[in-house]
Amino acid sequence: MLFFLAFFYLGAGFAGQNVKVRRERDNKMEIISKSYGELEGRIHSLEEKEGNLTIVLKEVKAGGFSFPGFLFTIEAAVPPAALKGAELRIGQIVKGKGQFRSFSPARNPGEFDSKAYYEAMGISGRMFGEEIEIINSRHSPVLEALRQAKEWGKKRLSRFAGEDAPLFQAAVLGDKSGLSKDVKALYQKNGIAHLLAISGLHMSFLGLLF
Repeated sequence: MLFFLAFFYLGAGFAGQNVKVRRERDNKMEIISKSYGELEGRIHSLEEKEGNLTIVLKEVKAGGFSFPGFLFTIEAAVPPAALKGAELRIGQIVKGKGQFRSFSPARNPGEFDSKAYYEAMGISGRMFGEEIEIINSRHSPVLEALRQAKEWGKKRLSRFAGEDAPLFQAAVLGDKSGLSKDVKALYQKNGIAHLLAISGLHMSFLGLLF
């Protein structure tokens, strides 16, 4: 009984601390939201889709505050002059300029809660960037190699699968950005949206096979 109570109070204390940290983070975002400024962080992931380059930054300093993560979006059609031909890679430290925005919580029951979704991934807010500059070009070779392997796979699937490539990319690579809204809606309506991604069970069978 004492063992149970000890864990109960430890859990309650941890939850209380977590709520306090989240409120402080929300207050920081409220201060800098819709303002123009700079941020600095380490590239955690990057992806080009819908004409924009979307970068997830970790260990972020923005508006004089520290954040665990930020979503940085910049028009990919306009190569940032500050890069001077350099290539963005995972693990690099970059500095960006643009407008800060906070994520909107769900306003109606059943509506997608973007704030809760990104908070679960450790992302506090986003910036619509105008320029980006590499501060430290040192990157993570392993993670960058995995990202490039994924991009290679996307190109191969696009080449050989044709119109069905977005389905294969979603199932094999977990990249649903190429799927149309109509296709997503059809899979969700029929209750088979889970088929758009290879499950952990499938991966464990592959692991056992090897």
